[in-house]
Order: sequence, then C-alpha cells, then structure tokens
Amino acid sequence: MISILDLGTSKISAALASNENNKLKILDFSTVKSEGFQSGTIVDLNLASQSIKNCISELESKSQQKIKNLYVSFSDEKIIGNETTGHSTGNEREIVIKDMKQAMKSSTEYLVPENIDLLYPVFKDFVIDGKEGIADPRGMRGVRLQAKTHLIYCSKNMKNNIKQCVEERNNLKIQKYFFSQLGSADCTLSNDQKNLGVCLIDIGAGTTDITVYKSGKIIFSKVFDRGGEYLTDRIAFHLEIPTDKAEEMKLKHGTALENQASNEILKVGNLNDGIQKEISRRDLAKVIETHLSLLFRECLRIVQDGGFDDKIPAGFVFTGGTSNLDGIQELGKEIMQKNVKIGSPEYNIPEISESLLKPQYSTFVGMLNFCVKEENKHFKFNSSEGMIDQIRGWLGLEM
Repeated sequence: MISILDLGTSKISAALASNENNKLKILDFSTVKSEGFQSGTIVDLNLASQSIKNCISELESKSQQKIKNLYVSFSDEKIIGNETTGHSTGNEREIVIKDMKQAMKSSTEYLVPENIDLLYPVFKDFVIDGKEGIADPRGMRGVRLQAKTHLIYCSKNMKNNIKQCVEERNNLKIQKYFFSQLGSADCTLSNDQKNLGVCLIDIGAGTTDITVYKSGKIIFSKVFDRGGEYLTDRIAFHLEIPTDKAEEMKLKHGTALENQASNEILKVGNLNDGIQKEISRRDLAKVIETHLSLLFRECLRIVQDGGFDDKIPAGFVFTGGTSNLDGIQELGKEIMQKNVKIGSPEYNIPEISESLLKPQYSTFVGMLNFCVKEENKHFKFNSSEGMIDQIRGWLGLEM
C-alpha cells in the first residue's frame, strides 16, 4: 500500500493506493479544505495540523485502513532550483559505479544558506571528458566524469513545520518529501513535449509553480507567491464584495476574457449591510483579465530572464485549479505568443475515478506515480534509470 498527502493553500488531499504487478490503483482518496496555509506556507500550526488530521481521518474512514506512513508533496514560495555539476577525476580508466557515486554526490554538495534544505535531486546525465548526454557511463573510458543534476531546494523552516504537523501532532511517519510540481509534470506532459522543450505553469491557490523541460529533463524550476487566491482578492477589492463572495463569483461566473463576457447583471446577496449588490459579468471579467494578465506576464518574464524562451518550442501547459477558468487558454496564447495547452492528468496515471481527471488534481494524481518509483528502487538495476535511483539511495539522498 502507498499513502500520499498533498498540501495546498486551498485544499489538502490524501490517497491510499495499491501497486500490484506494476499496476497502480487508487483505492480511496479524500480532499478537505485547507486551513493554516498562506501562499503554500504554514502560518498556523494548529489549523494546519487539524486540516491534515481531518483529511487523514476521512481517508481512514473510507478505506477502513490505518494510515501510518506517507509521502508528502507541497509547494512553497521559497522553493528554488539550481543546475549543478559534480565530478570524479583520476587517471584514464574504465568508469565504474564508484566513480558515478562520487560524481553524483559531488553534484549535490552545492553551498546554500543555512535556512535552505535540499528537497529533491533530479539527476540528469553524465559527461565524460567534455562529451555530454551520456545516460550510463559504466564501462566507458575517461579521465574526468561529471554528473549533471537539477537540485530543488526548499525552506528548512517549511520542512520542519510540515514535519511537526504530520509527525509530531498527528503521529504519522513521512517517508519522503516532494516538490508538488514534479507530480504535475509527470501526468500532464508527454515525453514528446519534454523532449522538444516545454514550460509547465501550475497555478494553484496560493502559488504559481514554473518548470521548464528540455531533452526530456527538467532544467528550471521556480515558485512565486501568486495564484488563484490573488485573483479572488483583486475581485473582492475592485468590486467591493467579501472575499468568500468574490471566490464564488469567480468560480461560477468568471471568465478570463472581458470581450467574451456578457453584460448580464449578477446579484451578490447577504452582504454585511444586508443588501444585494449588482455586478455585471463584464466588470467581473475585466478584473480577472487584468490581473491574470499580470500573472502571466510575470511568468513570461521569469522564463525570458532565465534564457528559456527559445528552448520551449512546445510552448506552455497550464494546470492547477485556476486553469479551469473559461478563456484562460486564449488569454495565455495572446500574452505568451506561443502555443498554450490546458493540462489535465492523462499520462502515467493509475486506475482512478474520472472525478480526479481535472487540472486541480494534477499534482495529486501525478505524485502517485512518483511514489511508486520510490517504492520500486530495486527494479531494473541494469537500466540507467533504475541504477541511478539505487545510487541515490546509497548516497542517502532520500529526502
């Protein structure tokens, strides 16, 4: 059995899955409203712990199973990614696993501030005496072996707070931490997109996660603290309505394009003064388009500043709950000036309920496949992927 817990700003999800004969199946899942989180960060330990308890209790009740160990995925505005290279040198020789271990370990020894912790290392490939793109260097000859790695870091405080909420306050054991975007990418991006070059933008409630893939490997990752709740706040501010009403309006009547909205008048009731307020669909769409455009332009700036604009011919894939907004694909194309696709779980997915095949569950569904890979580290030692996973285990890189 495999148990996962996905921590988000607006919701917390948990699942229990079986993995028999390499066939993954979700047995039960639960989703509850998340409290105590802001922009992906825990801001209230008591509320966050209770939300986690509610989610796990619901899953245990549905499955009639006691949850003890689980994998945890999360996003946080302080998550950053770095490209690093480690090396192993000596006289010209035939390369063996010991050399690979040394190079891979060296690639993870990147100096970072004390408040930052390594979340997950994504080993990419090897270089022998300047020749790049080598998946498995065993048996080859060379003097200098290098390992290229994408390191994903998170706030040490965030990791400690999650541990306190999950382990100390709910008596559960965390098997491994994951950056949630890795799960989203696993189930929303095709191998062709990853090989050609693509940017995945996961717009959650409190954060927007950006990753770039090229030649099948992750080459960039970044998180910033603006997401669906930012749009809700702007609607509440500009239309002068309570936040809960703004969220309801966004979900029921929102569209990302002002010129596609009608002039229909919507009535917002139960306000503090006891009266109803009238708002047109077009005014609502104007606020959404204005601020969603700002969010997209920030994403585009990040991609361009990193020098990745010409490395993503497959364009952009939007996922996360906010990508359900009508017109968001068209607005994205207009601003990004590239192909834009809405990403729902469709690759590497287990047997699941159709209700989970939606953008807001991309991370949740994708993480299951990641967890299975962790469970199956022993398989296919003669394959480069399985071999690298085992080396990572030997190095103690099971974060």
